[in-house]
Amino acid sequence: MTTHSAEEVNENKIESFYIFLDTNLFYSPKITYNIFKIKLMEDILSLRNSFNKMFSGFRNIKVLIPQLVVEEIYSIKANIIKSEFIKFQEKIKHLEERDLKNSLIRISEEMLEFRLDSYGERFLSDNKIEIVPYCHHKYFHAIIQKSIKKQLPFKPKYDENKNRYVGDDGFKDTVIWFSIIDYVKEDCSPNTDHVFFFTNNKKDFMSELTLFEFKMLTGMDIEIIDFKSNNPNINDSEFTPFLNYILDKSHFPIPVKINKINISYLKLKNKAEINSIFVESLSINIISLVDCEKKFPNFGEKEKLFLNGKIKDTLLKFRFDVLDLEFNYYIPEIESVYFTIFNHADESLAVDDIIIAYKDGFEKHGIDLESLEFYKNPETEYPLEFPIDYEGNYGKFNSLALNALIDYLEGKGFGNISPEAIEFDYLYVDPW
Repeated sequence: MTTHSAEEVNENKIESFYIFLDTNLFYSPKITYNIFKIKLMEDILSLRNSFNKMFSGFRNIKVLIPQLVVEEIYSIKANIIKSEFIKFQEKIKHLEERDLKNSLIRISEEMLEFRLDSYGERFLSDNKIEIVPYCHHKYFHAIIQKSIKKQLPFKPKYDENKNRYVGDDGFKDTVIWFSIIDYVKEDCSPNTDHVFFFTNNKKDFMSELTLFEFKMLTGMDIEIIDFKSNNPNINDSEFTPFLNYILDKSHFPIPVKINKINISYLKLKNKAEINSIFVESLSINIISLVDCEKKFPNFGEKEKLFLNGKIKDTLLKFRFDVLDLEFNYYIPEIESVYFTIFNHADESLAVDDIIIAYKDGFEKHGIDLESLEFYKNPETEYPLEFPIDYEGNYGKFNSLALNALIDYLEGKGFGNISPEAIEFDYLYVDPW
């Protein structure tokens, strides 16, 4: 691993960690103007800001998004909003409300034309996120050659009838790839900089050939980090290599002092589950780096002292000063809850697909329940003749669902939940 002398640092050759973000990280069906305000982005920005403050003048993290990613996300979100508007307009088409219908058309056009771009640009500007321009036209020949040879990031499919690979799927990924290459070649230094690409579809980009290509064209290596979750955050194990890398390199001749560690946990089914282990001054969640189990059948002073020792060992490995380290254990507050109401038309209404977001940034997915049934169809002899009419009684059923969910989660130890913090979707399940 390369090290740098004090003279290099004094010559303003700051060691920089460049994070490029892929399109698929921003996919979301949620209707919102804040298209870039995803959990992973909030985590990265919090880490970047605290890291850059602590290591100011020596090292920094930079967050970048290719221009094609920005424009593609605008387009995707605009189509989602337009689709939802069309659905609503279809539902009210029989209302004799011409002014309302005209207003909806005008509002829809204004949203797509002005609001998305302005909100997105403001977020990127306020958070000092750099936009990577499209690659120079000199790469056009290389892109065409990749298409002809069916090389990544192009993703050809094998046609059995033609007995060869066909198709040009992956053009946008290829433009993103060469845009990053072009930027790194022009703006980064192999002596002081490090390049990372975050995606949740690593196979679209990574191969021996693409990594070799990146090295040949830029003189640098690229680390491609692949998130498995559809809602990734820095709690995910995939983030561990990046944390290991920046922490291993981020030290001074005199160790940086760490004063406080905040450990959040839940007591579930008589077991304690550790949510997060935050280094307060760095806003870094190091839970994935601490070498021990994250669930404890008992969680008294003995278990806490054991965990404290493991946390200290982790920080010492990265040469931090932990002489006066304080440990703060707490049960976090719930920030929001999302779930789905399933209408099994001939049988029941049930709650499932629950996601809990806590104020410490931790998200709880895949909660262990078969399906939380809160209403049973009383027509048992011929249920299909009397399907459950959710739409006609949504006020009543929504109230039943919320009460059932709150009672269940609070009873199991997930925490107290305000009804205002709950969002849900509705899904009709065809009995056939």
